[in-house]
Amino acid sequence: MSVPELTVGEVNYNSIELKWEDMESDNNNKKRKLFHVQLNRARARSPCPGGPTLDPLTNYQGYSQQFVFKGLEPMTQYQCRLRMMDNDSSGWSDPLTVCTAKEPPSGAELHKAVSRQDLEKVRKILQENSTVVEVMDKFGLTPLMVAAQKGFTDVMEILLELNAEPEYHISNGKTCLMIACYAGQEEAVQLLRQHGAAWETRDRNGLTAVHWTADGGHDDLLLWVLRNGGQVDIEDSINGWTPLMRVACLTGNDEVAEVLIAKGADINKIDKSGKTVLMAAAMNGHFNLVRLLVDKGADVFLKNREGKTALEFARSMERLRIIKYLEFQVAKEEKQRKAKLLEEKLRENQLKLDQMQIK
Repeated sequence: MSVPELTVGEVNYNSIELKWEDMESDNNNKKRKLFHVQLNRARARSPCPGGPTLDPLTNYQGYSQQFVFKGLEPMTQYQCRLRMMDNDSSGWSDPLTVCTAKEPPSGAELHKAVSRQDLEKVRKILQENSTVVEVMDKFGLTPLMVAAQKGFTDVMEILLELNAEPEYHISNGKTCLMIACYAGQEEAVQLLRQHGAAWETRDRNGLTAVHWTADGGHDDLLLWVLRNGGQVDIEDSINGWTPLMRVACLTGNDEVAEVLIAKGADINKIDKSGKTVLMAAAMNGHFNLVRLLVDKGADVFLKNREGKTALEFARSMERLRIIKYLEFQVAKEEKQRKAKLLEEKLRENQLKLDQMQIK
C-alpha cells in the first residue's frame, strides 16, 4: 500500500498547512484510515551522510486529510513526513521541506517609525502588514494619535492614505481630533477635519474636541476651532459643562476664557448642578477669571438651588482675595442699584408733579 503524497497549503510566518489524499480509497473501501504526520525543524547541518537529521517537534494523528501546524517560528525551515498508522508495512513518506515566511512588521515597529518620523518605514510597514494601523502603544494611543499629538502631519498623511481611521476612538472614547486639540497642534487639527473628523464626537465623559481645546489652554487654536464650526457653548453630556465652565472648574485660564466670551459664550451659564460659571471660578480660586467674568457682565447676585451666590462659594472655600474682590463688587453694584432705584423714584415723582401742574 502506497503512502499518500504530502502537499503544502497556506504558509505564513507562524503556521504551515499540510494536505494529503488517500489515493486508494473508493466507494468499495470506506474504511477510515488513521494518519500520522510529523513536523520537525530541520537542522542546518547534518552529522549523518544521509542528509539532514530531524529535530522532533510536533505530531498530528487522526483521520483528517488536512492539518495546520501553528505556533511556529518565522523564517525557519521545517521538514514534514507522513505515514499510515493502520498499515504496519507503511513507512514514512519522503520528507517535504517547507520554510515559514518572514514575520510581518509589528505595531511596536510602526510606533517606533512614527515617533522617529520615518516616512519610508511607516509606509513600508503598512504595505507589508496593514492590520497594525490601529494598534495601540503602551499609553493606549494609535499611530495616528501619536502623530497628531506630535504634529507630524507628513506621517499623518501616510497613515490616513493607508486607511487609518480619523474617527477611531480608544477605550476612554478619545479621538485623534481631541488629542490634537489638547496638544495645540493646529495643522494636525486642520488635516483631521479635512478627513472628516467631527467637532461633535464625544468621549466617555461626554467631552468634545472643543472642550479639549479649551482644557489644553490653546487660545489661538481655540479661536480657529470656533471660527471653523466648533460650538462655543456645547455642553458635555455628564455635567452640562460648556468649555467656559470647564475653564472655571479646572484651569482658570483667563486668556482662553476671553476668546470664548468674545465668540459669544454665555457667562451666566448654569450647569446641571445649578452652578454658574462665576460660582465655579470663585470656588476654585481663579481670581483673574473671576475679575474677567465680572468685567464682562457676570451677575454677582445669581443664586444656586441652595440660595448661595458666588461670594458665598468663595467664602466656603476661604478664597480670601476673591472674597474681598466680590464683596467690593457686591457693595458697588448694590450702591449702583440703590442709586438707580432712587433716580427712578425721583423721575416718577417729577412726572407726578408735572401731571399735577398740567391739571
